[in-house]
Amino acid sequence: MNKANKQRAMLLGMPFGTANAKLRKMILFKLVKESGQDICYRCGKEIKTIEELSIEHKQSWPQGDNPKQLFFDLDNIAFSHLKCNCGAGPRRISKKQVSKDGTLDCNICKKILPKENFGKTKKVTKDSRGYRYECNDCRKLSG
Repeated sequence: MNKANKQRAMLLGMPFGTANAKLRKMILFKLVKESGQDICYRCGKEIKTIEELSIEHKQSWPQGDNPKQLFFDLDNIAFSHLKCNCGAGPRRISKKQVSKDGTLDCNICKKILPKENFGKTKKVTKDSRGYRYECNDCRKLSG
């Protein structure tokens, strides 16, 4: 760390890059609130705190035909709760989450649906039946 960065870090109480990223997120959150875009793309509820704010891609960019273009496409960007965004990726549902009547809870829309409404993964572990966390409808929305 050079002398200027050490001085900045001392004045800010954290590395300059960390402080700069924090400031940018504060500015972004303020603008999101002012523009009325503080509604979660996934659950439709208000994003109330800066800690909840997450930027996400509506369509998964790594699986796209042109990942770089899809990554930077602003029409492919939405705001969501961090917990909604982090829970949106493909995952398996453990045995404990499959009810006795054969229904599953979707982690995105929170609906209780028959297990037939959930996709299966190829990788099935000993503690999983290979079902995804999101129902087929929510998976289509997330791309």
